[in-house]
Amino acid sequence: MTLIADPRSAVPSDADADWPVLRALSADTSQRVFRACLDALARPGTRHALPIGVLPAGVPPVALAPLALTDLMAPLAGLGAASGLARRVATATGARLVDPEQARFALALADSGELVRLPIGSAWSPEFGAMLCQRVGAVRGETGPALRQAQGTNKPAAQGTNKPAAQGTKPAAQGTNKRPAGGDVGRSAQGADEGRTREAAEWSAQEIEQGAQVVVGPMDQGTIGQAGQGANVSAEELRLTLTGPGIKDATMIMVAGLGVKFFTARAELIEGFPAGIDVLLITDDGTVTGLPRTTRIEVG
Repeated sequence: MTLIADPRSAVPSDADADWPVLRALSADTSQRVFRACLDALARPGTRHALPIGVLPAGVPPVALAPLALTDLMAPLAGLGAASGLARRVATATGARLVDPEQARFALALADSGELVRLPIGSAWSPEFGAMLCQRVGAVRGETGPALRQAQGTNKPAAQGTNKPAAQGTKPAAQGTNKRPAGGDVGRSAQGADEGRTREAAEWSAQEIEQGAQVVVGPMDQGTIGQAGQGANVSAEELRLTLTGPGIKDATMIMVAGLGVKFFTARAELIEGFPAGIDVLLITDDGTVTGLPRTTRIEVG
């Protein structure tokens, strides 16, 4: 049997002129992208590097996820202004280009109201939910009192515990009490909570593997921040508190480029869990952060 790509994937449009021609990724690069996305979804809120050097100039890293994850059997939709880039991806991978309602994967370059059109599957067939690849301005870990309060660890020390060290004991070596890069989010990325990560992976395999995934990327170059840097919070950033499988207690991230309405719509789409969508947030500096449907998000 011969499989033929959707004819719509090969027909050029005016939107295609904004993007260079894309080529299929090598097997090694596809595996690296797949692994980064898998780790991001298994440990929500953590950031993982993508091999952005393989893309032509001017193509945002958000294109890497569908380039690695879609094929003839994985329908792809471009939301809003992403239609041209989605067509380039479909031409490279052979994926069928479809309307959002039929997509297994969706690509978004901005905060699009078309998010609500994505399929969520059902309680009996959650695998038909979509994965959204969303471009965002920046994702960075949050640290400090707000995070400790969310984790329930911001408690005063018990009385009588602040005793001086016994005579003759040596002070701790300087520099040994440093926080890992990226704060608590960094610790999660290093696999400190392996038990919950294993639980999340098993849950995904058994119940939610058919949900659509959304990949979201940055809005524009002016809002892009380096992952892991402690830049000041801007008015364009939202503080998200994440809880659920793959997260120890709670974690916080700051996301630039998406509004409250986006996360309100996402909450409505996953309300009937295990039906729902999965989201990959991808920045232009080449990091991916996963928000699977199992993750509960509190904005603010």
